[in-house]
Amino acid sequence: GPSGKTVDMAYVAKRTAQRAEIEADTTSLRREQQRLTKEQQAQNRAAQEELVRTQQLLAQERAARQQADMRTREALASLSTAHALSLKDDERGTVLTLPGNVMFASGKSQLRPGAQKQLDEIAMALKDDQDHQILIEGHTDSKGKDERNQQLSQARAEAVRTYLITRGLDEQ
Repeated sequence: GPSGKTVDMAYVAKRTAQRAEIEADTTSLRREQQRLTKEQQAQNRAAQEELVRTQQLLAQERAARQQADMRTREALASLSTAHALSLKDDERGTVLTLPGNVMFASGKSQLRPGAQKQLDEIAMALKDDQDHQILIEGHTDSKGKDERNQQLSQARAEAVRTYLITRGLDEQ
């Protein structure tokens, strides 16, 4: 049989081969880990760049929204001054009050011609501001029965809404 020295050398050769195999596997795993780390870093950079682009777009959109709001506010203020309309801010937002006697004949819900001109100007002022909701409220004087005045108020609000829609404002 093989001598003790031969067995020892075979054992050492086997262990050396196993160690070389383990070192090769370790090197391969390190390379794979480095590749994955680089890939992850590239993905992180791409995600960070996308985040920066998105933040820039949001800032641009916010600035554009503020400019549109300012233009609308200035246009409404100009209308308010030109036509002696009431313009104020409250919890509902910007409130523009049009005098009922200019808008409608007593007891009627049909717009007067002068009211149409004012509404044309209001529609022009609001045209750039299609993102905001517009709430239209109709009112009456205290003459007449409550039920009739409620119906008249609703009809007046609807007349204004319909007219503004014909001038390009979103029906929503």
